Amino acid sequence: MTPIRPARPLDARSDAGCAEKRGEQSRARARQSTSSGVTGKHFGPSRIALAVGCAAVWLSSCNDGSNPGAASRESAAVATSADAPGSTMSSPSLPSAPTTTATSNQASQHPVLYEWREYIGMDALNDLFDRTYVEYQRHIQICMLERGFEYLPIQSIQSEVDSRRALNPLNEAVASEWGYHLPPNTQEGIIDNNIHSPAFDEALDGADYNDPGPGQSTLPSTGLPGCAQQAAKLVFAITEPVSQVAQELLNSLYDAVDGYQTTPEGQGVVAAWAQCMQDRGFDLKSPQEGTDRFAGAAEVTSEELATRAADLQCDRITGLTEAQSAWERQRFERWQQDFAAQWNDFTQLIDAATQALDDLDDKTS
Repeated sequence: MTPIRPARPLDARSDAGCAEKRGEQSRARARQSTSSGVTGKHFGPSRIALAVGCAAVWLSSCNDGSNPGAASRESAAVATSADAPGSTMSSPSLPSAPTTTATSNQASQHPVLYEWREYIGMDALNDLFDRTYVEYQRHIQICMLERGFEYLPIQSIQSEVDSRRALNPLNEAVASEWGYHLPPNTQEGIIDNNIHSPAFDEALDGADYNDPGPGQSTLPSTGLPGCAQQAAKLVFAITEPVSQVAQELLNSLYDAVDGYQTTPEGQGVVAAWAQCMQDRGFDLKSPQEGTDRFAGAAEVTSEELATRAADLQCDRITGLTEAQSAWERQRFERWQQDFAAQWNDFTQLIDAATQALDDLDDKTS
């Protein structure tokens, strides 16, 4: 049995309000940990100074910290910033030959659902959110220095494997090792090298911060707002409009491609898949039942791996994911045509926000 380390929550931020709402909750979780940094391919626990990063905002607003592996194949929202190159929408360029022994991070031969985001060109948005996070950390550092504290900007560590690709039902590398679970190396992480104290955390978090820990007394409050909140209001206000439009566009994309398994064609293929599974001794009515049964467990068991192997075999025999991908691709291409004008406006919004960050940098450098 393979033990599963709980996925450390990713606190994606869509704006300053979201940051304030989730910041204290994130820090309370982080203070329970005893180490920081990265160990092997697993991200170790670490303290969180309000936000891990904002590059994932267009995937998940105010993440609640739930296990993405336990989410539906049809609706699991996963956060990552590893999108395919390109700054404008273009038709997907898919591999010409099927991949049967792909590495877990190889582009899927038959993309489904959230994977279509790889083919609309997200580089400019990713760059903007990466830049926003750097500016956010820089302004925290400036504020903390003014209050007499040395603050080391928290480093954001990108995931090794694209979570969307890992969730593709035909990803053999993930299925054979992790079953229905999402591999730990799909999680993003941080490195926080700051030395925390009650005074430091109050300067960082604000006068409402009141969690000194066992055996410590609460220090007199300075009455000042936290540097993290101040920086969030200043920096995230610039990218909030971009975040909102990005989420709206990507929600519309998901809505456009979702629903294959509820169509008469999809229901027929799922029924054939279920019969294939039954012939192999597995009583599952749909692939989702396998996800629901195993993905939330603390360990990957031999039963899960056997079930997932049969699932993959029956998927290939019945052509379930291949048919779903073909059905979705038609709708994806239609979405590209329907939203071409909105996408062009969106790229201009990104350019304006990027210029605003440049202007802010000039004023505070």
